[in-house]
Amino acid sequence: MGWLWRADVDGGTDGEETPRRRELPDDTAPDMEQWGGSNAAPPEGIVTGNSEFEANRFDMVRPITQERLGLLFDSEGWAWRIDSDGDLCGFWEGHLFCFRFLGDSREVLSIVAVMKSLVPIECGEDLRDFLQAWHGEFLWPKAYVADQDEGDRVVAEVNADYEYGATDAQLVQQVMCALATTLQLFRALEERYGLDDDEGPGPAGGHQRGFDGPAWLPES
Repeated sequence: MGWLWRADVDGGTDGEETPRRRELPDDTAPDMEQWGGSNAAPPEGIVTGNSEFEANRFDMVRPITQERLGLLFDSEGWAWRIDSDGDLCGFWEGHLFCFRFLGDSREVLSIVAVMKSLVPIECGEDLRDFLQAWHGEFLWPKAYVADQDEGDRVVAEVNADYEYGATDAQLVQQVMCALATTLQLFRALEERYGLDDDEGPGPAGGHQRGFDGPAWLPES
């Protein structure tokens, strides 16, 4: 299921001309520090690592590309690589995340994650019931089961269509949402089925630097 974050646009009222760029209110300064500070982190919300982008760059709507995503990952200090299929990939808590660009113009960002642990075969019916209930309660991610001889592999997806391009801020928020909601699902499954909490591949501790997830997520 594709999704987009969007904000309302103020078109002006009573025939008054609305300026193309408005001064930010004073209380927005702390929110912008998370993008501009060397190691600044807001007291709550998304922790963004070591972003050095200037605020005005976030106003630029441009076509989404793998190069842009790689630069954003570099700015966050996230480890990534290009796999044999040409997709940008990385590990979070030992789970493999692949960032694919689909569509005729590669305008669809598809973030696919593969759970590191297999769910025992005997839990298959309960697993499918759990995922069905998850989809009824949460918008993201879409999850399904890939049957394997040793057990069931859970795969999750978050997709977004950026036909008209996106700002850097939109891409960061897209990735953050996909990471946070998918990890929330995987943690719930590991707890439900008592799966081994082995860190698996990826950075030391299984965590990418600068990512703890948005504070607005409900507890699993």
